[in-house]
Amino acid sequence: MSSYFQVSVATFKDVFKKHKHDYSLVYCPDGEIKKYTSLVGNELGVRVHRFDSEITYKERTQILKQFSENRIQTLTAIRCLDEGVDVPATKIAYFISSTTNPRQFIQRRGRILRPDRKSGKRMADIYDLIVVPDKQEMDTEMARGMVKREMPRFHEFSQYADNEFSARNVIRPILENFELDSYMDKSAWDVYQENQEEMEEP
Repeated sequence: MSSYFQVSVATFKDVFKKHKHDYSLVYCPDGEIKKYTSLVGNELGVRVHRFDSEITYKERTQILKQFSENRIQTLTAIRCLDEGVDVPATKIAYFISSTTNPRQFIQRRGRILRPDRKSGKRMADIYDLIVVPDKQEMDTEMARGMVKREMPRFHEFSQYADNEFSARNVIRPILENFELDSYMDKSAWDVYQENQEEMEEP
């Protein structure tokens, strides 16, 4: 996710309130886990607990157990999915902040999609929130670059999703608007490499 902009709190709330809160995980932007924990718990009335590097190993074990038993409905997390922590009880995940690195976002997705033998869970719903800038509010090439940096995640996530075709129908007019039609079917690694090379250009 570009540091220039993030998913708005209002957008997250709209998406979050449309779904069941049990066994859900919210992947928060850097430095904002306390804000989203308060939002989910105090404003939306959901049993929530944060899950980050400040939580000890012993506490993590207890929290994950309570989460698997639905005593905690929602976990707000940051970077925990990069540290070898599986959360198999998760049935729905919201990625408010993500990475442009395919290795990292593929790993994060995998930790969410781990089967849960206890509950019998074999799949999960993932909402990866993509921000599309307004070309009227910034330089066109900068806006175009931001959209292109989001495409590796979209391509990788959508190609294995049950709603692949409906997702493509949503993104297609956006890509056409930015003259990025060809990126619909480029692999995550190809787009990532291209983005890296462009960033290194003088």
